[in-house]
Amino acid sequence: MRGITVSRWLVGGVTAGLVAVFFYAAARPRFGPGVRTAVIVGFALYCGSYLLVLIGYHMIGLYPDDLLLIWAVQGLVETILATLAGAWLYRERTAQSEGSGNWAGR
Repeated sequence: MRGITVSRWLVGGVTAGLVAVFFYAAARPRFGPGVRTAVIVGFALYCGSYLLVLIGYHMIGLYPDDLLLIWAVQGLVETILATLAGAWLYRERTAQSEGSGNWAGR
């Protein structure tokens, strides 16, 4: 049972990372490449997912408020750092690199 739980967390983490990089790539034309765009995307993803879950926990009184606050800060830092890492790894293809690997013309 423990291995299944770990694998589900890993799949969820990889999926969240891919979503963050997807939204970073989508935001680049509007905000430009770089740290600022990655932080904006990370904060937006945090607000749309992590924070909403914590607000739900608060509304039903499932966990103490001080614990929720710790999770909120930790989640914000984690989401922004993960988005920054994904943005750092992300590279767009240029017109030159697209043409260099084209086998259709041969």
